[in-house]
Amino acid sequence: MRGQHQNRPHKLQGETSEAIIQHIKSFRGRKSHYAIGATRKVYLPDSLSVTKMHRMFMCSHPPHMEVSYETYRQIFTTKFNIGFGYPRKDTCSVCDEFQQKIDCKEREGDSGTRELQTLLAEREIHQRKADTFFKRKNQAKDRARSDTSTEAVVFDFQKNLHAPNKTSNDIYYKRQLTCISFNIHILSTDDVFFYCYDETTTKKGADEVCSMLHHFTKNFISPEVRRLELFCDGCSGQNKNYTLLRFLHFLVHTEKRFTSISLRFPV
Repeated sequence: MRGQHQNRPHKLQGETSEAIIQHIKSFRGRKSHYAIGATRKVYLPDSLSVTKMHRMFMCSHPPHMEVSYETYRQIFTTKFNIGFGYPRKDTCSVCDEFQQKIDCKEREGDSGTRELQTLLAEREIHQRKADTFFKRKNQAKDRARSDTSTEAVVFDFQKNLHAPNKTSNDIYYKRQLTCISFNIHILSTDDVFFYCYDETTTKKGADEVCSMLHHFTKNFISPEVRRLELFCDGCSGQNKNYTLLRFLHFLVHTEKRFTSISLRFPV
């Protein structure tokens, strides 16, 4: 009778499509720490790929749900906003934005327009400011090496590490522990210090930066040093904020540990 047969290819296709969606959702991704509110993109470990995820799907599902790589990839790209490899936190977003706008204008054939020339000029100004930052850092290193009352320091968070560091397929479906490392580099001696902790201890905010810098200045900076020059990136959640400025003010005017502290960002 009409409508009573069990041959329903569209129903099977729908079941398979839903199985693929649920399989992709089962991977534990991470959002960029520096793009909260700006993007919904999720990042999976760089050891993964769409090809590997497709193979894992085929191994874990029954034969009647067998799908081609292209079908799996189409659902992956159209229904999800996923990338591989956690984004570098020290990538300059301003440079990236300039490059995207310039590429767009060049693809449109607007190579001679005033708007493109303005973009090129603004990018050059931005890059010159960054060059100035690195020149000042080198000059500060020279001053610190020639004057024992001056020290130059660079600090930054490193890329997060995830534990356990395993390559088995099961690990991609589970929540790994994030391990954080804060690096401080003394330019005059090339000595390097690491403050390491995991996400259950505390976060990666301005309070944590101040606490680690306070411990560092108390224990690893010579008492002879009275002038301190600091260099770091311009992440507002960690370095470029009033919390850090108030802490530096405290070191100079309350603790009177230093007579002056300068804090410089790339741009």
